[in-house]
Amino acid sequence: MSEQLILIGALATQAGVSTQTIRFYEREGLLPRPKRSPGGYRVYPVAVVAEIQFIRECLTAGFTLREIKPMLRGQSHESAFDCKKISEVLKQKIRRIDEQMESLRTIRISLSDLLSECGVSPNAQTCRALDTLRAGGSVKNSGIRSVPPQPEEGRRGDTPE
Repeated sequence: MSEQLILIGALATQAGVSTQTIRFYEREGLLPRPKRSPGGYRVYPVAVVAEIQFIRECLTAGFTLREIKPMLRGQSHESAFDCKKISEVLKQKIRRIDEQMESLRTIRISLSDLLSECGVSPNAQTCRALDTLRAGGSVKNSGIRSVPPQPEEGRRGDTPE
């Protein structure tokens, strides 16, 4: 009995992504190159739906494509992705999130300080909060970045849908 194959459009619909996303995952090596129908259309095993859903779930959890790739290979029989390894990856992710949260807490305090300057002098011709920002104000002087750090390695994988 042969495996059930579906066209890229049906795969995209079942997986909840666009055909462009599927092609992107192929180019990035997350999905194997598909077989072709006699008419030249891409055809995929139905099992690829679960692989795409796994990729999307990992992206939602904050993993990069570079981090996801070995986990996908670990699903096959050819190479086991060891639980110890995933444990270390998860710990590293949690540390990065903790750092980002601390950075965001500091930014929030700075913004609250700026907000407290608003309305101090309602008859003033300028806004003290804006004056503070123009002068290299509290966010810059606190030594923090105004945007949380981006994922360090790999790509996030969010393609236009």
